[in-house]
Amino acid sequence: PGLVGKGGPMLGFAGKGLFRKGVTPPAMRPMTAVFNPAAQKSFALSPAVAFGGSKGGAKGLGKGKAKGKDRPLRKIAAPLKVWIGNVAPSVTWKELEEHFQQIGETQWAEVMPRGTACVAYKTEEEAAAALGLSGTELGGQAIEVDVWEAVKPKEAAAA
Repeated sequence: PGLVGKGGPMLGFAGKGLFRKGVTPPAMRPMTAVFNPAAQKSFALSPAVAFGGSKGGAKGLGKGKAKGKDRPLRKIAAPLKVWIGNVAPSVTWKELEEHFQQIGETQWAEVMPRGTACVAYKTEEEAAAALGLSGTELGGQAIEVDVWEAVKPKEAAAA
């Protein structure tokens, strides 16, 4: 009688006398590895590729805020930007942009964490004129508008 497994009776070495004494059935022999350098190279993967990333290294493996995204605000000169404080959490970048286009043409508007925002203008004159919007209402709150101060890398590390 054969042993019963998942797929039905297992045939082979279940009964007596199927194999000669001293001969191990092929399924029970230990597998021996044969080293073949050519075969080893063809399957060698970088860690990034092996774990689902791109072939370009270990960058970009995780998901996170602003990873891989362009940050245009960093590329705009500080005199063209104004800082906005006391921004309501419900305000969108589009509402912010529309509010600040009263002064001039904006090139970028971004709502940032903790009730702050930034708007960048095409000219320094427009950015200076935007300081007059301080105290106006946006999203049900009076906003505070000030000049954008560029933080030097050494100061940012100390803060």
